[in-house]
Amino acid sequence: MNGVKFINEFIRAFIENYPRFRVSRWVYGDKYLAIENENYGLGFAHVDSIVKIVWRDPDNILDRLDEVDPNDLTYLIQHPNPAYKYVGHAYINSIVNSRDLVELDIGDPLDKIPSNGGTAIVVGFIAPIVRKLKELRYRVYAIEASLDTIPGDIRYRDEIYPWWSYEDLVIDADILVLSGSTISNNTIGYLLDKARHVPMKMILGPSTTLLIKLFKKYRVRFLGSSISLDNDKVFKIVKEGYGYHTLKNMGLIKSITIDLSHL
Repeated sequence: MNGVKFINEFIRAFIENYPRFRVSRWVYGDKYLAIENENYGLGFAHVDSIVKIVWRDPDNILDRLDEVDPNDLTYLIQHPNPAYKYVGHAYINSIVNSRDLVELDIGDPLDKIPSNGGTAIVVGFIAPIVRKLKELRYRVYAIEASLDTIPGDIRYRDEIYPWWSYEDLVIDADILVLSGSTISNNTIGYLLDKARHVPMKMILGPSTTLLIKLFKKYRVRFLGSSISLDNDKVFKIVKEGYGYHTLKNMGLIKSITIDLSHL
């Protein structure tokens, strides 16, 4: 299973099961792109702030999302320009990640895993998750594509490895944690393919798309994402360049986790 095959399945799962709405407003911040559709659903995509500067907006899409056909917005997640991938991802999330899913929340997924240790792989250095897994006596290896953004002492202390180490490290994994951003950067197909043997897989983060049937097919146990509780205030905070922790601390989003094994 490669990235192209997975993202095609991802798009098909969305198109066959969800309505499409036009975009009503959007904001592209330093950490997140947030899109609100005309049905008032709001979706996030985690962004790399340098992408918009380097790739720009050659098709003049980012200034007129409300004019773009919803079907075209969906397929932007396949676009070679990562800035447009973010748009496609946030748009899909604005529809899939509805407030109705809050009732399925089971709380912190790390409270549901065995505490007898083992080996855990975390793709994308998520410090709180790494810390919690260590408290549960897991040997944790973090995989990070942007190693240069992490200070050397932290890389050494928390055993953070470059992207190309993944295939070797995942061989002995008991737990795999992927960030939701692996969806929009099209690495998730490759990551799941190499982790078929891993008994406990989870995808966490505000930009995770809660496509339950699709991820259950790939034997993902937990899906975790974030739901907006106040779209107006979320837009303001994202526009100011703040991210998940600020939104969470201000009570503007609800983090939810779904246990797919119970559905």
